Amino acid sequence: MNAATLRLLLLLLIFVLYAMAIIYLSRRFLSPLQFAFWGLFALVVPILGPFIVFLAEPGGRSPRP
Repeated sequence: MNAATLRLLLLLLIFVLYAMAIIYLSRRFLSPLQFAFWGLFALVVPILGPFIVFLAEPGGRSPRP
């Protein structure tokens, strides 16, 4: 593997983790401001951000219909 391939895999991993964090946040009961804060936090802290969002469990679970 060369450096370009590893860089591409890292960017793909970051994108997948960020998408997982956004999906997780969309299922929580958060105000729009809280959602924006946690979403930006997951984006600004690329690798650890999504894991911190999962561990912090912001807001309560949204009610299931």
